[in-house]
Amino acid sequence: MPKLATLCGIIRLSQWPKTAMAPPMMNPQSEIGMVRRIPALVTLLCVLYFAVVNVVCTVKYLNFGYDDFDLAVHSQSVWKICRGDFDSSILGIPFLGNHMALILFLVAPLYFLFPSPLLLLSLQTAVLAAGAWAVFMIARDEISEKWGLAFAAAYLIYPPLFLMNLYEFHPVALASTFLMFAWLCYRRKRFAPFLAMLLLAMLCQENISLIAASFGVYAWLKGRRNQWAWAPLILGTAFFIIEAGLVMPRLNQRVQFYRLYAHLGSSLPEIAQTIILHPFRTACLMLNPERLQFFNLLLAPLGYLSLLSPLSMIPAAPVFLQRLLSARATESAIIYHYQAEFIPFVFPAAILGLKRILGYRSAGAAKALATDLLAVFPPLSLLMTLLIVPRLVPHSKRVPEAIDLQRRIVRSIPPERSVVATFEFLAPLSNRHRLYSLHHIYTGRYTLSTVPYPVPGDADVVLINTDDYLTFHTRAFYGPDHYLRLQKLLQGTGWKIAAWLDPFLAFERTPGMAEAAPCLVSLAEQPPAFRGRITQKEDVPVVLRGFSLGAPDSGNIAEMVLFWEKKADDAPEFTALCVLSGKHGTVYSGHLAPGSRIWPPQSWPCGRIVADRHRIRLKIVPADNDEMEMKMDAEPLF
Repeated sequence: MPKLATLCGIIRLSQWPKTAMAPPMMNPQSEIGMVRRIPALVTLLCVLYFAVVNVVCTVKYLNFGYDDFDLAVHSQSVWKICRGDFDSSILGIPFLGNHMALILFLVAPLYFLFPSPLLLLSLQTAVLAAGAWAVFMIARDEISEKWGLAFAAAYLIYPPLFLMNLYEFHPVALASTFLMFAWLCYRRKRFAPFLAMLLLAMLCQENISLIAASFGVYAWLKGRRNQWAWAPLILGTAFFIIEAGLVMPRLNQRVQFYRLYAHLGSSLPEIAQTIILHPFRTACLMLNPERLQFFNLLLAPLGYLSLLSPLSMIPAAPVFLQRLLSARATESAIIYHYQAEFIPFVFPAAILGLKRILGYRSAGAAKALATDLLAVFPPLSLLMTLLIVPRLVPHSKRVPEAIDLQRRIVRSIPPERSVVATFEFLAPLSNRHRLYSLHHIYTGRYTLSTVPYPVPGDADVVLINTDDYLTFHTRAFYGPDHYLRLQKLLQGTGWKIAAWLDPFLAFERTPGMAEAAPCLVSLAEQPPAFRGRITQKEDVPVVLRGFSLGAPDSGNIAEMVLFWEKKADDAPEFTALCVLSGKHGTVYSGHLAPGSRIWPPQSWPCGRIVADRHRIRLKIVPADNDEMEMKMDAEPLF
């Protein structure tokens, strides 16, 4: 509440009447002090934002919280640039064929000195924090310095910015700040810096070139029908044609981005034809509630002030259409990075919208409303974001032993070894030539592609998190027969289990070993006798018939065997929610993957008892003569 009151006070001060009564005379030295104090406050806010968010990103990284592959892809790309190699083993193509992130060549010298994904996370946070200075100067030029401070504060607590910063690393996030400074230079009519900022932004991703070209259209509409219009229009169009039309297709024969718009046609002319000839169908697609909610979440934190200056958002129009027409649901979700291209225009539009309100001197109620909107909406939006963030980081629920195991696994793998891993292992292991994402092998396809993905024959280590949401979920990459490709990956001899604590499995290939990969599932004649009972739902396709619990080690790690019987041939894969209780309390509670995703229930024979092994950490060690109760529930993978 004190922060909210301070922000309200800043905004109220900016509403000082200019005509009815002159403000009290101020000492010239006080005025000089105020002039110096406000920029210092903006700098302090930027430093505070960087410190807080950088700590959050660092903690998230050290606890394996980056559970997509974007950070790993860009880390490996920069690491390989330092070694003269431009192929991404994670993507299976040269990284410039995925996105024209030429800015990574400028980042490479820093990465050579500090070769860690943490450098990219810190760099992203620093550049985004610097965007507050652009917002401050735009608002100071257009309204007043105090309003500049208010908008800079609103920017640094802007939920879409914070969520983008927290989600992986993306070069396009850097473009957000460059475009904000380009806008500042445009308003100040400083052409050379304006063009330099546009060039830096275009180096971040290929679609930024369309924004640059649209900047030229905006300049033309605003009456600057000279170099301000033609230079960005020609430069942006040329960049886009060269990058998206010539270079990227030559580098990328596998990742098929056009599939995002396959519902509109199989080529650019067909897509344009569908949009023109079927406007109602196109409008229904664009006005989808999820897409409208995305833009609502962009505008609401600033009290919808941006809508009062809609022309200011014209440069973002091409990306606006890109988001609305895409079939990828994540492009209309605020928790990712797809807001990067809009933030540089939402804030200037809000500033100009407020300037328009303040220009109506007789509209006192409207001015007060605008003040209250800007004072209330940003903190309220931030509060809602902070309530959502814990749900976005499920890794915080892991036991410390599991995280320690992950760290030991990562430290133990030499950089020359080839690794296949689920998502959260990728970034910490990205400084190597041969690193593969397990989801490509699991699905048998490249990302956004129908091109088959070959199982790598040079894998030395396979790291699997059986609870990986993206890989083993029906809304992402899961498929009922995908486990066969994991079995194919582990075919041959020389494999052993190097580390194991549910939900983590680490397989390592040792040259010269004759043994095949161990299987954690086997057939049994009947379940062993046990003291206790099992509670589960009736009429389930897979029934738990018994369990056994081995002796724990010094860290309370024990092997538990679940004895299942499959009752139906079409039994689906599921996650088992287990609660094992003894006389003195809960012995174990957690999620287990029957068959560890490699030997799942759909591969088991009907009517036979299947022994399913797991290694778990016990909360308490039961006595030998304890009667235990196992509560078992099946959670579907959707």
